Amino acid sequence: MLTQSIHDLRINQLGSTSAPACLGLAERAFGKDSPQFQAVRDFTKEKRAGYVATIRRFVVGFIVYDNRGRDTAQILSLAVHKSDRRQGIGGLLLDRLIRLPRREIVVRVDERNLDAQLFLRVQGFRAVEIEHGTPEFYLFKRSKVGVASTATEVNTEIHTVGARQ
Repeated sequence: MLTQSIHDLRINQLGSTSAPACLGLAERAFGKDSPQFQAVRDFTKEKRAGYVATIRRFVVGFIVYDNRGRDTAQILSLAVHKSDRRQGIGGLLLDRLIRLPRREIVVRVDERNLDAQLFLRVQGFRAVEIEHGTPEFYLFKRSKVGVASTATEVNTEIHTVGARQ
């Protein structure tokens, strides 16, 4: 889309004016029936928070999260426009959330979404639980201290929850 002008990237708080463009991006990335789409759709009425990445006032990415008490933020939706991926935009959006005074950040990831799993591991997250079902989900967590640094450490700390169906 706008890959040649990445130096024009701006990250701001997500607000009601940029929410419609984020909703369109979420629909293309996840589909209307997904929880990620619903998180953006319900952004204003649920009083959620987020950031939006723009290049020349065009929305190229966003992150929506919920505060779970004073110490934890849960990522509900994170997307970057397909043509603007692998340029650090997702990492910059995530970095804004990481810099907030939270002890940990959590996110559920579909077992089939390998790109998201690898992205989160590179960003210092570790898989801590498996939610059995169809599909299965991994719960990834990033703490301010004690972040897993190797794939071996990540794999040995996974716990399972629920019954396999």
